[in-house]
Amino acid sequence: SAGVPAAMRKALFVALWSASARLPVVALDCGWIPSDNCEDVKEGACGCREAHPEGPCSLCNPTSTCRSACCGPSCPGASGPPAAPAAQAFAPAAPPAVER
Repeated sequence: SAGVPAAMRKALFVALWSASARLPVVALDCGWIPSDNCEDVKEGACGCREAHPEGPCSLCNPTSTCRSACCGPSCPGASGPPAAPAAQAFAPAAPPAVER
């Protein structure tokens, strides 16, 4: 920050925060992907498939299909029954006050 005028730091911070405020921020627990049976096509499941293309199922379009020899909790390498995807969307907090 040294050498960068405070007004420029503030403008950059506000621009970055404004851009992030327009993007959806989602926290997903995708530990169930190895056991995915490709049946759930809700936002959380589809987000996990997109984040983990190495999983056994295709991306949702609008359904998901098995791309492996076996999909589901009974397949070799699966980690047991799939847990329900947990997705919590949240909006970014207001930007903190910037020193002038």
